[in-house]
Amino acid sequence: MTVRVLTTMFFAASLITGCGASIDVKDNVLAHETPVIPELAVSLLPDGETVRVDYRAAQPVSRIDFRRVAGPARSEDWETPDGFALIHDSDAGTDVLSRVDGKPFSDVRLVVPAVYRNLPKDYAPFSPFSDAGLLIHSGRFQACPNTCPEDDTGWSQHMSLIVPDGSHAIVDGEVVHAEVANWVDRQDGQMVYLGKAVPVETEQVIGVIDPALPPSVSVPLSRLLPQLITAYSARFGALPVKPQLFVSIEPPPMLPEGQISFSVQGGTLPDQIFMHLMGNFWALPVEEWGEDHKRFLPVFFAHEAAHLYQRVDGVEREPDDSWIHEGGADALALVVLRDLGELSDAGLMAETDTRLKSCAEGLADMPLHRAVEEGRFDLHYFCGMAVMLSAVAEGADLYAVWNAYLSKLQDGKPYGGDTLRSVFGDFGAEQAEKLSERINADAERPDYIELQPLVDEWWKQAGRPSPARDTLSDK
Repeated sequence: MTVRVLTTMFFAASLITGCGASIDVKDNVLAHETPVIPELAVSLLPDGETVRVDYRAAQPVSRIDFRRVAGPARSEDWETPDGFALIHDSDAGTDVLSRVDGKPFSDVRLVVPAVYRNLPKDYAPFSPFSDAGLLIHSGRFQACPNTCPEDDTGWSQHMSLIVPDGSHAIVDGEVVHAEVANWVDRQDGQMVYLGKAVPVETEQVIGVIDPALPPSVSVPLSRLLPQLITAYSARFGALPVKPQLFVSIEPPPMLPEGQISFSVQGGTLPDQIFMHLMGNFWALPVEEWGEDHKRFLPVFFAHEAAHLYQRVDGVEREPDDSWIHEGGADALALVVLRDLGELSDAGLMAETDTRLKSCAEGLADMPLHRAVEEGRFDLHYFCGMAVMLSAVAEGADLYAVWNAYLSKLQDGKPYGGDTLRSVFGDFGAEQAEKLSERINADAERPDYIELQPLVDEWWKQAGRPSPARDTLSDK
């Protein structure tokens, strides 16, 4: 799973349409044949500005235990019927629904506001589109009868979505125009689209794009994303399934004159890329964007596309290992953008140098293994990138490093630093091996002076002179 959120507030001084044929919408076809009702089934019923969520158990249960917990948002936002309570326990990391009187029950209906909600280390449950469409993260509604098992390998749950007249759903990559869409939810779940927008298909991707998305975003997205998919596929191999792309944008907020807000969340799930944009910044003409904001979108797109190629089915990842895939995606993004010539040399140097500085500043306060608990998850991006570029600076091909790492995971090696360091050793990247340990050390962590030469050497490997740092401030 990957989630990326960027939000800033500061004071200021048509994707794919026409590029490919539309997908056929299936009339009166369910996403799957309706399966036998399992221990606990979930039904989602859109109702204006809310979604009604029905849980139905095959046998009476004493409680419902939610599988994915991201802070107290569920207990704060979800409306329970009389006689029920939804309790969040931050110490135990649980959300539990039960009757107040403790009696068993077989079914219950909850009401959830269908609004965007930024969750810590998880996907937003809903991403609204400007035309009343809705992207739903199914994983937010996963739950277990009584108690979720510690080992949930092979876990699955039957889910269904009521599709209003005139709308359709997209589930498991299929467009479903029917009264009910059924599917079996697994692992981290999936993004399910509900609305009236007909997706448009190109050779590389299937897209559902908010019609309100401004050209400043849709034009570079439509041009760059196919190039990224092609470039990554050439080095990692083609994806088994054509990825789905969902991009939504909220109406700009009413803010005092001169105040600009900028926020974006992006993420990937198997075969899916999704982005949600917020703030009045996106309504500004590109001419009014700063250079850093102009660079942001290409790096953001390339980062998210890289995640599609980092997955190995059935491999578990711990939060403290996030520097590997997040930093790896950042490094891959910079390498592919350099190879494609999408950013100027000075712009690429500025992006890289900024990350190294942020990593060094963060490591001055804490080792990386404390970053998650200290609310500095961003350090996993910056310091992970530093480690990856260290290997490149020693002459390793980053794509080859990642292919070798994924191969070891497929052979049963655990996800983590030890396995990655063994790959670095195979490529003779001794400094990358040492750096990956030192970012997590309790003392003598690397500083910016030590990290800075990584960028210069990386540039030298590309056969180009490193741009002078004193030229970067306005790039």
